[in-house]
Amino acid sequence: MTGTASAGVSELTYREALRRALADQLAGDPDVLLLGEDIGAYGGIMFMDFSLVAADQLLNQAAKMRYLSGDQWKVPLTVRTQQGVGAGTAAQHSQCLEALFMHVPGFAIALPAFPADAKGLLSEAIQLDSPALVIEHKALYGSRSVHTCLDAAQSLAADGISAEVIDLRTLVPLDMAAVVESFSRTRRLVLVHEAHRNCGPAAEIAARVTEQA
Repeated sequence: MTGTASAGVSELTYREALRRALADQLAGDPDVLLLGEDIGAYGGIMFMDFSLVAADQLLNQAAKMRYLSGDQWKVPLTVRTQQGVGAGTAAQHSQCLEALFMHVPGFAIALPAFPADAKGLLSEAIQLDSPALVIEHKALYGSRSVHTCLDAAQSLAADGISAEVIDLRTLVPLDMAAVVESFSRTRRLVLVHEAHRNCGPAAEIAARVTEQA
């Protein structure tokens, strides 16, 4: 997944970019349809926490169908959801579960932080013939960690300290080449995410940097 987006998307809000991606895909392909709770009149999407209700269908069935069928069966399924800490959403609505889906082969996983990436990655996910998970952060309707890191980099720059910010955009596939190149050059690495520290995405990235750098 590369998430190449069309020109002019930067002028849209994050929410509008996602809506545009859905509208374009629905208009361009009669086989595309929307299913789920909270779509339509209510206008929302379910919290990622409740993906566990469908864990068997997603992780044990959809993710494995291509492998089990010897690549004879396609599963063009895109799961769009939201996660992260929000205002008054309580513990069972505030988890970050991307590491769970990273652990099970079969799903492409995208976490777009900006409008152009949101439109491009969601559009590309819908066009895949295998399962994809597009995760949006509920607080800023983008990946809040990326924006926090950009703010921190600006603060450091005011003190004369240069800090690179790498927005991975996808966890599957994982662009380790960009991370390893930066670490090899700077010999510094800070990993930021909102998921639990234990067995989170940062642990996997840190382990791979140790192996590859």
